[in-house]
Amino acid sequence: MDAFELTPQSKEMIQQISALCGATKDDVKKVWEYTVFAMMLQMCDTNKPYDRLEIPFIGHLDFKLLGKEVDSNGKLQPEVETYVVPEEAFKRLYAKVKENGYGELSEYYQKNYIHKVVKNIE
Repeated sequence: MDAFELTPQSKEMIQQISALCGATKDDVKKVWEYTVFAMMLQMCDTNKPYDRLEIPFIGHLDFKLLGKEVDSNGKLQPEVETYVVPEEAFKRLYAKVKENGYGELSEYYQKNYIHKVVKNIE
């Protein structure tokens, strides 16, 4: 199995999560790797026409392996059909953020993280 590869965007997200939560970048990366590994394990034992990955707070992704095709370099690449199904709460949050900008997220972060950290320090 190929090792997990991080795109520049994924590296940046891990760095941001690390900074926001006070966890090391390595710990955040390990949690993501384990999460993806655990999701893939769930797919191994299914004979359904599609496989579903639940993503907490966001929704789920459905995957269906259609076969393999040869790319321009002559390598076999999987042909996969995918569907994204967001949770209703995520769609509402997305709409609020698009309409109101950072205010909604800033208020949530202060309420749920900063105030709790300050309380723990006191």
